[in-house]
Amino acid sequence: MTHWFRFITPAFLHRLDRYLLLHRPGLWATRVHHVAFWGSIGALLLLLHGGLSPVGPDQVPSPGGLSVGVSFFLAIGLGLWVYGLSRFKVAEQYGADARFAVLRDQLVYAGVVLAMGTMPLLYGHLLRARVANITDPETLISDINTLNVGETLLADMDFFDGKERIIVRYASEAQSDARYLSRWEQGELLKRTWEPVERIAHLEAYRKVLTKYSGTALPFGGEALLNRHYLASEALGQQLDESLRRTVDRHVSAIYRAQTEDFGWEWTPFRNFWLLGLFLLWLAVQLFQRNGGRILLYSLFLGAGMVVVAGLVAMFANGIFRLSGPEPFFSALLLMYMLFFAQSYRSRNHARTQHWKRISLSLATLLTPFSLFMVLMVSDQRPDEPQAWQALFLGVGLALVVWEGLLGPRLRTLMAAPKDS
Repeated sequence: MTHWFRFITPAFLHRLDRYLLLHRPGLWATRVHHVAFWGSIGALLLLLHGGLSPVGPDQVPSPGGLSVGVSFFLAIGLGLWVYGLSRFKVAEQYGADARFAVLRDQLVYAGVVLAMGTMPLLYGHLLRARVANITDPETLISDINTLNVGETLLADMDFFDGKERIIVRYASEAQSDARYLSRWEQGELLKRTWEPVERIAHLEAYRKVLTKYSGTALPFGGEALLNRHYLASEALGQQLDESLRRTVDRHVSAIYRAQTEDFGWEWTPFRNFWLLGLFLLWLAVQLFQRNGGRILLYSLFLGAGMVVVAGLVAMFANGIFRLSGPEPFFSALLLMYMLFFAQSYRSRNHARTQHWKRISLSLATLLTPFSLFMVLMVSDQRPDEPQAWQALFLGVGLALVVWEGLLGPRLRTLMAAPKDS
């Protein structure tokens, strides 16, 4: 199987593989160039599928099914990839002093992990943009109002006979926009349209909108809808059934959510959470390589406990002192972390102190992207909220990681080296 895989691999990728093996063995060990090449082909095919899928008022694709499938296999592939990478020893690949080479190559590796993991999000963004351009917002609002009035009118004529009024249920969720007709406004409008001619006009517009968003040509007109004898017939009940109206509701709802930037998988909190998970996956592999599983588990439990305690402190601060916002949470989290980190400097460099320091550094490595995630969440939900505490926590975490992980050990090695007399 490996022979066939090498047969379909392009020549430039073979040359790149040999170059990395000779000059960058640590990066070659990650096989990041193969993953980036084949992942780019997969991303291109996925985007072509999203760009060439038929889109229209009666054909509204959803990113949910394909995104879930791609994300499932993508998570399995990334998990196997990072698990295979965890078998390599970083010190054997780079040597003891090549710390910046490790950082440089691992940032490339992390970038490819993030790029591959964002493929479902890019696919969802492309579909959202295409669905949002099916019709302009003013036309969509007019069509929803027409569907509401038509369904309310038919319900008053006992057409549905106790069945669910699909479109009215959806529109009641969307009436926060003042341009939509509320159910009270629909009733007031119908009270003023007792004339058969006016009701026929409303029902004719209702029929046209149903045809537009369902793709099913309805052979009857507004006058036939108004005829109670025809309404009771079995033919109309089959043509204007619940499945057709549910199809219209699904298409109208998808277009509405796409225009309001709430179209499933690219929803902002989910996007930030997905990126955070991918980045933490990479960090967890690095920490497992360097410190072992026990240190990583201690760091995870300690970090989770600190987040829970900080959340309780923020809740009590809000309930007792009326302090709202992210400041109590981040101040408690920063204070607890500094107390734990101070444990590594309370005595000499014995084994217990080194153990605490490794746990603290692992915790700082994991909490730094978590604080960045919280900054994104707060800035998205409260754009006018000051970001001082989030920025402080992020800066402290980055400074500790850079100093203790990169600069500090090298400086201590130089200070301990014998000096020329």
